[in-house]
Amino acid sequence: MASNFWQSTHCRRWILPRVDIPRGRGALAATTMWMVQLSCKARMRQRVAATAIVMLRRFTAVANRDDEYDPQAVGVACLYLASKAEECTMQAKHWVRYAGALGFHLTLTDLLELEMHVLEGLECDLVVFHPYRPLLTLIDRARLGAVTQDAWSLCNDSYHTDVCLLYPPYVTAVAALYVACVINNVDMRPIFADLQVNTDEVYEVGRILMDAYTKENERRSKEAATRRSSPAEGSAAARVQPSDGKVAPPHKRQKQHAAWERRPPAKQQSK
Repeated sequence: MASNFWQSTHCRRWILPRVDIPRGRGALAATTMWMVQLSCKARMRQRVAATAIVMLRRFTAVANRDDEYDPQAVGVACLYLASKAEECTMQAKHWVRYAGALGFHLTLTDLLELEMHVLEGLECDLVVFHPYRPLLTLIDRARLGAVTQDAWSLCNDSYHTDVCLLYPPYVTAVAALYVACVINNVDMRPIFADLQVNTDEVYEVGRILMDAYTKENERRSKEAATRRSSPAEGSAAARVQPSDGKVAPPHKRQKQHAAWERRPPAKQQSK
């Protein structure tokens, strides 16, 4: 595993121009959320899910094989690969079993064959850096422990967008901290003065994150309206989700997947 982001294949090969990323990738957010559920079901470390999601987004962007493979099947293969890359290996048969428990069925042969296709599409580049470590470094330096949970959750949510393909992890970390400070009415401008970072990139990542919340709210509002129009379905769904169908901002959201959105420990070692 490369120890220096600037010398890694992540930096040299996997920060992509926006024009190289296919449009219409919004549907991938549902797949990445499902991958988080599957990772939690398998009791994997948070970093495994994060690495797997980056692999999925790389594969579907560069290889452009959205139409050839079921995104969920690719997601399972990426989780299997990520568990190896992050040294949390779990046998393929168990991934098949856990995926089946969540309603997605594939055979062991399918998973192993798809693993080879993903490796080919990624050209065996499995090195992935994450925004968590720079985020905690920034929080410690600026003494902003009060916004740690919100900033951490925003980093998590960045994986449901293509931010991980467009910008280096440290930019995502700064943007997450910036948005968390805005949410909590903390003035971060003095901190920005000491950061050697492109503020335009930071604001763009922040905009992408907030747009993702807006789109998810719109989607859930439509689902809520559909449930209300069908009493039988609406009453059952209401027991699972709030009736308004809205996604709460990070500082008010109930954490549904503890292993994914937990408060980071004081000395978290995530990349």
